[in-house]
Amino acid sequence: MSKDYVFDIGKLQNEVADFIHSVGIEPIGEVDFIFDGSLHRFSVKGDKHGEETGWYVLYSDGWPAGKVGNWRTGVSEKWKADIERLTDDEYNYFNSKEYQAEIKRSQKHRAELEKELERKVAEKTERSRIYFESLPKCSTTFPYLMKKDILPLGDLRYCDNRKAIAVPLYNAKGKFCSLQWIYEDGTKRFEYETSTKGAFFPLGFKALKDDKDNKLPILIGEGVATMITVFTSLDCKFPCVAAMNCGNLKNVAEDIKKVWSSKKIIIIADNDKRKERKDGINSGIVAAQEVVDKKLAVGFVAPELVNDKEIERISDWNDYFVIHGEADTKQVIQEKVDLLCMSKEEREEYQERHELRKLITLLDPSIQIEPQEFIGGMYPRRFVSAIVAPSGTGKTMYMQKNVSDLSMGGSIFDGFVEDEPPRKCLIFAGEAGYEMLLRRGAQTRWPINPLNVPVIDQYKFESAGKSVMLDTEEGWANTRRIIDITKPDVVFWDTFTSFHEKDENKATEMKPIIKNITESARNNNYAAVLVHHSRKRSAKERTLSLSQDDVIGSSVFNRLVALIIGIEPLSSEGLDATGEKPPLLVRPLKTWFSAFMPFTYKIAEDINGRTVIQTDLAPASVGNSKIAVYNYLRANFKPDEWFSISNIAVSEINPVVTPRQLKRVLADLAKNGKLHRRGETRGVEYSVVGFYDLPH
Repeated sequence: MSKDYVFDIGKLQNEVADFIHSVGIEPIGEVDFIFDGSLHRFSVKGDKHGEETGWYVLYSDGWPAGKVGNWRTGVSEKWKADIERLTDDEYNYFNSKEYQAEIKRSQKHRAELEKELERKVAEKTERSRIYFESLPKCSTTFPYLMKKDILPLGDLRYCDNRKAIAVPLYNAKGKFCSLQWIYEDGTKRFEYETSTKGAFFPLGFKALKDDKDNKLPILIGEGVATMITVFTSLDCKFPCVAAMNCGNLKNVAEDIKKVWSSKKIIIIADNDKRKERKDGINSGIVAAQEVVDKKLAVGFVAPELVNDKEIERISDWNDYFVIHGEADTKQVIQEKVDLLCMSKEEREEYQERHELRKLITLLDPSIQIEPQEFIGGMYPRRFVSAIVAPSGTGKTMYMQKNVSDLSMGGSIFDGFVEDEPPRKCLIFAGEAGYEMLLRRGAQTRWPINPLNVPVIDQYKFESAGKSVMLDTEEGWANTRRIIDITKPDVVFWDTFTSFHEKDENKATEMKPIIKNITESARNNNYAAVLVHHSRKRSAKERTLSLSQDDVIGSSVFNRLVALIIGIEPLSSEGLDATGEKPPLLVRPLKTWFSAFMPFTYKIAEDINGRTVIQTDLAPASVGNSKIAVYNYLRANFKPDEWFSISNIAVSEINPVVTPRQLKRVLADLAKNGKLHRRGETRGVEYSVVGFYDLPH
């Protein structure tokens, strides 16, 4: 084959075009690559009008090869033609002595050209250095600095001919490499025919001489304004470097690591989320992460952008500073840098403290919270309550009446609450089971909305191989699913003991169960009610009123439950003076909230043989509120004179009653025929109809 063999130039040009894209160089328009061994320039993405920061040198003698690069980013990569298929003649030629000799001549020629190119770069660099040193210091009034709200820190000079700041760039060994010109409108250009790969603008490097313990990290970021902002935010104590663009971060980090191998490097990254939305890549974060992945830096610090407004206006720390101010910027950067400077053990401790700090709150009276809601005027939503009573007192009947009223809405316990919206009541039925609830419903015939009363029959679930026990992983998982499916306002466990097999006297066994229920109630916004037994009492103790100490089990139950409602006979004797069972007293034994007014009820039969509950909302034996209210009404209102609650001066009643107590007393007096009542719930009015001689 002849030594005059000519390669397909069109094919080689396509190869070069593909190669420059692969190394991150994006030309503006098409480039007609010329294989003449000379330096050629072209415009790349990011160049301002008239700029040509892309360059190439290509050879066609011997095996086609060359270099391509970008002055702005410091990219410089070698290229070699890739000829995949050779004819036999071509193969023989490229392995011949004649070709090898030609290769040597071509390599010598290329070396001479590259040496000449290096000489030209060195000459231009030296001229730039001399020119730079002749320039005066930059003043604080330069428009770009004023816009960025920064001082001309470092060795910034001003060129009156260009109306621009001259930013000197050095390599890691301190040798002058190039200049960046920053014009009044913010346009930035590098000095042509000088090398910027690995070159940077330094700030505060004098501190490294005194840092014998290697405590100071070197911070590497992109732009001059960004790094001056960071430098001042850290009280000018940390050496900072402006690598001029994200493509040069890795080069600068590699060179600095070679000179200061013992120093930690932290990347001050731009957060290009706005560009990411447009182009699909966050070049600032990607470049910073690459440096960290190569073990050249311990991490990177980037502005956190939390909303669209910040994404549109912020990409670097100077933008953050302009918007958020000096104090906020200083605090955020200092915390992030300090964290990366810590050892692994120190960082873990800091993070633990940081998590705890977020959970610490101040008792700030200016914070507005929603008033606590009580289901049926009794059970606090998002908390755990308990109904506690001795065996045989009819607490399940009490619960069923309560559920019936709640499911329908309106009046609860014959006026305990008058205007309750309908509530969904989920019942986990244990001891009595679903069948007994049906039998009691048939016996009482209390109105009920069945859609608002889903029932979980423990025996039915166990027969189907499904657990709803609160002390097993499977049972609690099923319980959570049921609550999520039914979305109740209130959940009753009747009885609590039926749904666990733990020792109720051991706090370590009971605490996880109650904490699970509490967490579920808060997360799902329902009131949890545990129907529970009181302990057996001695004959002497029966003369005493029920207290929270009578609750079966560990004191952890009392500590974690927000409300404990006691149900007990009003008299310790078996029968009252008339030979009937005494009324059952319902009152709070312990509460985290305002206590409701105690009331009594009796379970009796009406003339039709139905089981009914007779409620006394203001029993005289519990207190003399009823007497005081009635005496006030007789003294202030004539018979048949209509009045509403707003007409009553509560402060004049002795003993003083609460508005809730007053409402219940009025309802009870009307129920017993001592007051007329007219109107609906919110517009109800009363009038006195006769003397009511209450027992003293």
